[in-house]
Amino acid sequence: MVQIGSPEDFILKPANTLVAEFIGDPKINFFNGKMMKKDGDFIFKSRQCSILIRQDDFSLLQRKYAFEENQNITLAIRPQYCSYSYEKPEYNYLDTPLCVCLEELRGDSVVLSLGLGDERYLVKVKEIDNRLKIGDNIWLTFNPHHVHIFNEVGQNLIR
Repeated sequence: MVQIGSPEDFILKPANTLVAEFIGDPKINFFNGKMMKKDGDFIFKSRQCSILIRQDDFSLLQRKYAFEENQNITLAIRPQYCSYSYEKPEYNYLDTPLCVCLEELRGDSVVLSLGLGDERYLVKVKEIDNRLKIGDNIWLTFNPHHVHIFNEVGQNLIR
């Protein structure tokens, strides 16, 4: 037994990365790295990419989660709280465009598989974007209000 609670608890407050990955469809996106300060903003730096996070959003994450600057952490973002842009956003995005690898129709939604090297990230959207083609490069963005943060052994750092 890893976690006891309501279905909402498993989605909104997973005890660890195992629960976060096991519960939910499509599966959650994970980014391993460190949060660093730069010019009044914050950058989450991982092996694959960097994510520029606005000061206000960083403050929100610090109020919600107990982590320190330069601590090894895992950011987790469910695909339904991700989106994409054809233009480079200002904040809360992966700093490298991702390649559209797959577009999966799921009846009431579409799941996009986006590639960055050998990594794959998922975005769940409501409808098909006819402009989007396999092989296109787009920017992955996310809603920071729905980020989960885990320590390096996978435990949720929620306060």
